[in-house]
Amino acid sequence: MNKRVITYIRQHSTQTGTEPELQQAVEHHGDMVIATYYDDRSLTGRGKYTGWRKLLANLDGADQVIMGCAGDLPGRTVNDLFKILGTFQDHGINLRLH
Repeated sequence: MNKRVITYIRQHSTQTGTEPELQQAVEHHGDMVIATYYDDRSLTGRGKYTGWRKLLANLDGADQVIMGCAGDLPGRTVNDLFKILGTFQDHGINLRLH
């Protein structure tokens, strides 16, 4: 079954190469990217996780969220991780780290 996938990329504005890698990984499995959200790792303050908040607001049409690495997840504690995983579970979303 083809999955509808959201990719999330958190990188420095000067870094390149992550999006094509994730796109290829998704297509390799026969799945389809329906949206890609970005956050700039160098931002601080209010705009820090704008892309992440947009991703969370648009989970209903997806089956899976793919990220480049665990370091892209927002939060610093195990409780933060459990909140994210709980949100994904509530929406029937799988998390995959590339």
